[in-house]
Amino acid sequence: MANKIWKMIQPFLVAIGLTFLIGGLSYLASGGNNQEIYESLVLPAGAPPAQLFGIVWPLWYLLLGIAAALVYRSEPSVAKSEGLRFYELQLLILFTWPIVFFRLQSYWAAFTLLLLLVFVLYMMLSRYRKASPAAFWLLIPYAAWILYALWLNLRVAMLN
Repeated sequence: MANKIWKMIQPFLVAIGLTFLIGGLSYLASGGNNQEIYESLVLPAGAPPAQLFGIVWPLWYLLLGIAAALVYRSEPSVAKSEGLRFYELQLLILFTWPIVFFRLQSYWAAFTLLLLLVFVLYMMLSRYRKASPAAFWLLIPYAAWILYALWLNLRVAMLN
């Protein structure tokens, strides 16, 4: 019984843990003073307060991990394997973006990374939808956030 439960929850623990690990390492590699840098920028109307990022990103990491685990637990298919590869690529971009944006303060390069992320996210979601519709729907709010982040990054690049 315990072995069955462990087999059921293990993919969730691994996927969620990996996602948070990547996010934490990225934060450290970006310099860790991201809130100060963000608050020093000329921001467009509609930019969220810096404190909001500390709330929403852990939520996104949690949802990303849960969705990846749902896909991992789905039946073997091309959509499953490709979806998980796009998930890994997305984690790489999520790791890199804060370093480029905050440490290097290269806002146009960060915008380009977000454009790439939007494409990778689209590819990932199209596979997730086939492999695990629940994973697909779970990430729709995250996808909306990434599009908002793309707009915000563009405006920051234009204003700074």
